[in-house]
Amino acid sequence: MTTQTGNRTFSGRSSRSRRRPCRGGQALCALRLCLPDVGISLSTREAPDFRDGVFRLGVTAMSAGSHTEPGGYAAPSGAEPQFQVGDTRDPAEVAAMLRAAGYEPVWKDTIGARAAR
Repeated sequence: MTTQTGNRTFSGRSSRSRRRPCRGGQALCALRLCLPDVGISLSTREAPDFRDGVFRLGVTAMSAGSHTEPGGYAAPSGAEPQFQVGDTRDPAEVAAMLRAAGYEPVWKDTIGARAAR
């Protein structure tokens, strides 16, 4: 998908990348209003209370149970993480939060899909 606005062309998804401080999700709200068809991903880098508060603003994908150290999904590793995870909840906990808010979680297992090749 490609969206054009003014002189800029936006393609695919958008990922909110550590733009702090951002109170109440103003950046997400503005992005959703200006680009209603773009996908918005919410990373586990953010704190649980922030994620729980802003996903209703049109977030289309959320990660959960993320490992940021090299090889972290394959086996336990002593490697240094690439970044700090703010939301350490496992996928079941994030799914329960979504269900409690009246949403239906949809799973996309990219790790399992890669392993099946």
